[in-house]
Formats: sequence, C-alpha cells, structure tokens
Amino acid sequence: MPILFLAFLPILNFIGPYRSVLVLDSCDAAYIAGLIDGEGTITLSREHRNENRRLFVSIASAER
Repeated sequence: MPILFLAFLPILNFIGPYRSVLVLDSCDAAYIAGLIDGEGTITLSREHRNENRRLFVSIASAER
C-alpha cells in the first residue's frame, strides 16, 4: 500500500507554494524512516515570536 510523503520540492502536483505530494511504496518509506530514526531529527520551531511554527526534518551523518 503506497504511503503519502510531503516533500518541499517545487515539482509535481502543487498543494501550495514549494510543496508537493509524492507517493512512496512501503520499502522506500521504511528506508527514509530508518534514516530519520538513526541519523535525523524532526523539529517543530519558529524563528521569530510572531511567526507560525515550521516543521524541519534534517539528516546528518555522525561519521566523517
């Protein structure tokens, strides 16, 4: 069963500015989930007090 994945890429079916929906199969979704679980972080934050919160997903390798 395909899983919907929100990506901030300015291509494909636009929902809003700079957002599109990609359909991933379960194998690709599991791979991305493993990367985020092992090397990544998900943060909900804002830069200024009067701004809405934004979702940030980052993946960084611990090894050089």
